[in-house]
Amino acid sequence: MSTHGTRTRYVTGCRCGLCRTANREYARERDRRHARIRDAVAAGTDLDVLVDHLEARAEHVADPARRDEIVRLLAIVESVRRGRGGVTLERGPGRTRATAAERLDDLVDLLEQGVPREDAIRRCGWTQDRSALRAAHRTGHQRAAFLLQAVAA
Repeated sequence: MSTHGTRTRYVTGCRCGLCRTANREYARERDRRHARIRDAVAAGTDLDVLVDHLEARAEHVADPARRDEIVRLLAIVESVRRGRGGVTLERGPGRTRATAAERLDDLVDLLEQGVPREDAIRRCGWTQDRSALRAAHRTGHQRAAFLLQAVAA
């Protein structure tokens, strides 16, 4: 068991004054880090802060679904860097969304790079290939519709 006055000891159940203080300091630092990220992204001034945070999270995440979500968010950041418009930043963590057309552009890029269809679709935020195909038809994205139909056959 770890020593008193650490967050690890607090997480394992100790509620002494030292451990509560360590946990409170951790929470404050985490909140400051998240606020810095939110402010940088909302201002659109420093996406490197967000990329660093996401890459650090990806290294420590064991769940493949959460890692795929982080990869998808990194792809969105890259699309913002490339100058695509239409990205909406909502309040709260994990609320970054790209338009369907941007997601389809990213999907086309991934498919043309040889990424497997299921993986490319999941990276771009869809759970099923028919959802991506419907979005391609709805937005008039002919290249994405063609690739999705060609790959599915």
